[in-house]
Amino acid sequence: MVEIIQCEDGTQTVYSPIFQETYHSIKGAIQESHHVFIRAGLNHLIEKGYQSIKILEFGFGTGLNALLVLDLAQDLPDISIEYVGIEKYPLDNSKISNLAYHEKVNVNVSDWLKLHSGNWHIGNFKGKVLHMDFNDFALQTKFDMVFHDAFSPSIQNEYWRAPFLQKVYESMNKGGVLVTYCAQGEFRRELKRIGFTTESLPGPLGKREMTRATKL
Repeated sequence: MVEIIQCEDGTQTVYSPIFQETYHSIKGAIQESHHVFIRAGLNHLIEKGYQSIKILEFGFGTGLNALLVLDLAQDLPDISIEYVGIEKYPLDNSKISNLAYHEKVNVNVSDWLKLHSGNWHIGNFKGKVLHMDFNDFALQTKFDMVFHDAFSPSIQNEYWRAPFLQKVYESMNKGGVLVTYCAQGEFRRELKRIGFTTESLPGPLGKREMTRATKL
């Protein structure tokens, strides 16, 4: 059974005994997710002028990334955001209730719980969570942004290599962006072989680098 543990900054994350890895950096869950997926990801597209953004996330996990997107969307009513999260091992309700991430951002508890309900439509932010293996996704929608938040390559190697990444590439619109905390060299080489351009960006607290990749 997964367990909730404290991060060094006072926020919480989840430890998986199956994968023997935490869902977020023990330096701080919110700071990591915001740095990688909001600052380097969603804000990047907004700064490029996107008014409608479709996001695909591999590793919905605690729902923290979706929560941070909702927090931002509330301040940007003219931008429409659609979200699909994929998670094979959903957390049970007791764990979700104990993760009080919504208290750290400007989101009420009812909206926080909606993100775990399967489908939601909150203002200009709508989405759904699919409880399935990453390899089984076959979605008709093309995405502008991918949040790649699987467990590390040492744990879930197949999701950081072709052919999985090829399938991700084909699910994205031209100019679409993938962001991840991972900075592994072989992963980046795989992205380049498939057709992405890659950038090495400063990582969140405790990590030297992260990766942003763009579909040409």
